[in-house]
Amino acid sequence: MISKKLVVCFVVFVALGLAIGTYLIGSNHSKTQNNPKKVEASSNQAILSQDGEWNAGTLDNVSVSGGDISINAKQSTQIDFASIVAADHTKASGSRLTEDAWKGCDGNNSTMWNVRYAPYTPIDATHWWKIDIGSVELINRLTNNSLYHSATDGTMCFQYSTDDSSYTNIQCKTCNSDSPCDWSLNHTFNPPVYARYIKMTHETGTWHLNCPGCWYDLRAIELWSYKPGTATHTTGATQITDPNFWQWQTFSPTYDKPSNADIKFRFRSSADGSTWNNWTDYQTIASGDSLDLKPLVQSWSGAESDPGTFYKYIQVETKMFSIDGSATPTLHEYSIGYHTNRAPDKPTALTAVIGN
Repeated sequence: MISKKLVVCFVVFVALGLAIGTYLIGSNHSKTQNNPKKVEASSNQAILSQDGEWNAGTLDNVSVSGGDISINAKQSTQIDFASIVAADHTKASGSRLTEDAWKGCDGNNSTMWNVRYAPYTPIDATHWWKIDIGSVELINRLTNNSLYHSATDGTMCFQYSTDDSSYTNIQCKTCNSDSPCDWSLNHTFNPPVYARYIKMTHETGTWHLNCPGCWYDLRAIELWSYKPGTATHTTGATQITDPNFWQWQTFSPTYDKPSNADIKFRFRSSADGSTWNNWTDYQTIASGDSLDLKPLVQSWSGAESDPGTFYKYIQVETKMFSIDGSATPTLHEYSIGYHTNRAPDKPTALTAVIGN
């Protein structure tokens, strides 16, 4: 027969075991509630490499074939200055008579921008004329009918700029004879340059002593610029997205680019596929290399630890150029790396049920 003392000891032992077990369960539950396991980001890729994927976007002068895209018409085209200034005269301006500056590129050789001074009157040290194309373009040729001045020494220059602040000389010509200086430019850029502003300047010198009755006369008569054959592909507004998106990571293209051709990319993101951030600058990425998108493309608003809105839509614009009118760049594919797995919402309560 089991003694009462042994029974009591057994009951105490079981009770103690249950108490310890209940404490440990409660303790572990508390740790889980206060220190939830971190959800790691998951790497994903969106890849464009099929005809249907390219055709889902917007194509301008783009040929799609065999999973590749390439430039279609490769010939250079003229930038229509006359239409630009006809729509908005203020796109052309000058150091004087700026209201007539548009006549320097209106498509009519009988009109001009013309600055005149009577003999031996004070002359501004610098005169200039310029046109704002309206956007940064790749330019491979610049020509003009006439840049003319008379009655003073001086240096005339053609220049270009992307920002209307820092200008680069294309060509300059110094005239120091008593005869008028008439200059017709025909310049090919090799390699082409990016420009938004084309400018003509004249740094005036002394009056010609052998021309006492001559007027100072500066004329700008017609200017033309050309851009290389260009193709543009833009992905569809809602083509690249993920409902669990967290952060845009990388961009990696694969392409062939012969000499006298170029290919560039730019990006923008959106929270809803309708309202977009500004485009990034054009990026040059070697075929097979990877571009870090994190500093370029917005992924969320607010702090990284507590994002507000996710910018889960991205657009990619591809620009292809044929600089000499025959070279053909070809894009085979590109991939966009991004992270998913958003952090879960903080739980408001947890209940552990042990058994039934």
